[in-house]
Amino acid sequence: MAGFSEQLVLAQWALSQLGVEDWAQVSKLLRAPEFEGWTDAGGTHFAEQLVLRLPKLGSHGRTVPNDLLRDYDSSIVRHWKYITRNRNQQGPTVYPLYFQYIALLLT
Repeated sequence: MAGFSEQLVLAQWALSQLGVEDWAQVSKLLRAPEFEGWTDAGGTHFAEQLVLRLPKLGSHGRTVPNDLLRDYDSSIVRHWKYITRNRNQQGPTVYPLYFQYIALLLT
């Protein structure tokens, strides 16, 4: 019998749009702590890593272009900053962790 994560058809489809086969592959690309936080341009380091390290568009089934990844990233940053604005005023800035970012990106 297949594992639970293998039965999530929509999740597998979403990963295939990025040209990856499983969660471990995406996790390996983004899990380094130095990728947390914002870039000087206002995006995330996660998006930079995806643009640099995902298979090229059209190869391995990847269908999401880099510009669209950056648009999604901008939306994630905008919403994240809005949601955490009060918390960030009371203490250190809260940044998304890699698994939170992946969940937001695929949502």
